[in-house]
Amino acid sequence: MLVWDREAGIGGTGRPTAAAAAFAGSLAARTVLAPRRDPEFKGIVVRGNGYLETSFRRAAGSAARKISTSRSPIG
Repeated sequence: MLVWDREAGIGGTGRPTAAAAAFAGSLAARTVLAPRRDPEFKGIVVRGNGYLETSFRRAAGSAARKISTSRSPIG
C-alpha cells in the first residue's frame, strides 16, 4: 500500500495521476490518498517518511563504504 498526502504531482485532484497509478501498478500496490484538509493524516505520512529516511540511510551508507573500500582496482 502506498500512502500519499495529496501532493499535486501524485494526486492533488483526488485521483492518482497516470504516472503515479502506473508506478503503483508496477509494484502491485494500492494507492491511498489523504482526505482533503486533514492535517492529522498528512502528519502521519510526514512522520512515517521521516522515520524511513533516517532509520535506514546510515546502515546502508556504512555498508556501501565497506564494500567500496574492500574492492581492489581492476588492473
